Amino acid sequence: MPKLLCRLFALLLFVLYGATGNASDQPQKDTLLYTDYRPEYTQWQDNYILDKIEYWNSRTVFFFRYKAEWEGGSATYYGPSGESPWYLKNLEPKQGIPNSFNLVDVQNIRAGGVLRNRTLRNKPEFALPQVVGEMQTAEIVFPRLPVGLTKVHLIEGRGNEDSERHFNALHIKVKPPGDPSLGTPKDMDKRIDNFEKGLPSEPQKQTEVVEEEEPEVVVQQPEPQPKAIEVPPPAPDNSVPPSGVTRLLFWSNGLRFSNPAVAYERLENIRKQLLAHPSWKLNIVAYADANMGNEKALLLSQQRAEEVFTYFATRGIAVERLNKTGAGASGMVGPKGDGVNRRVEMTLFR
Repeated sequence: MPKLLCRLFALLLFVLYGATGNASDQPQKDTLLYTDYRPEYTQWQDNYILDKIEYWNSRTVFFFRYKAEWEGGSATYYGPSGESPWYLKNLEPKQGIPNSFNLVDVQNIRAGGVLRNRTLRNKPEFALPQVVGEMQTAEIVFPRLPVGLTKVHLIEGRGNEDSERHFNALHIKVKPPGDPSLGTPKDMDKRIDNFEKGLPSEPQKQTEVVEEEEPEVVVQQPEPQPKAIEVPPPAPDNSVPPSGVTRLLFWSNGLRFSNPAVAYERLENIRKQLLAHPSWKLNIVAYADANMGNEKALLLSQQRAEEVFTYFATRGIAVERLNKTGAGASGMVGPKGDGVNRRVEMTLFR
């Protein structure tokens, strides 16, 4: 009997120890710890926001929202292995806390609420075409941020900290749990609603209702004959377009202008000249860099020419006055890889 009791006691200890050991070996479930519904940060442009920041056991997720303001082109999202992935820069370095944190993934990229790409963990990039007024959203995933980290920059690509043409969120406050400024889901919803109200919208066409009246019997009276007034024909437009080439540069091997503000100012200046001088025409020639195959370079240059062509064609300039050409990498003006090769050149003529 004592032996039996000893065996039972030993078996009980084995079961308890084994159960405890197995539980400790199980991976910890990823749990949402808290959410910042009122992110505090600054930015270069007003066409994107951070909806919220989620703090999990093993990761930190920044919810990104972008509104397309121009037709054509695309917004490129870079994965960890891409050309310009997001990273976090520690603004207040402390002992034991890294100076930067690398991107883990970009997840659930949506356009107009429709899922377009689930993950970029193993993909270098994903380009999403821009449609005016359409919202694009994505979840930017980083490792869990350490305790003691207080402020970071979210930078799209290392070396682009001071670039105004990237999706950068600056001086982001990393809030601890229980911070009174974390906000609520209602705060986030209000911010998103205010952001989306700034989207351009097509005016609704009003249909004018005309009530029919019974026709009146009108007695025809002889009308006085108006005196003929000679109207001189319009003076011919003999103006000469300004000589020279207007050049727009592109960022990387895509359709995004390297400096959008400057690019659209130049486009608008040319559009006004075309409207003021109906006899003028525009020649559009686009190029690509030689750091890709000839076939890809030709296609990219054609897309760039089409983007500029569409800008004018949708803003009051007849397509008959626009010539467009994609010249591939045939017009290299700088060494391979130089930004001056990624360009569109526009010339006014009669």
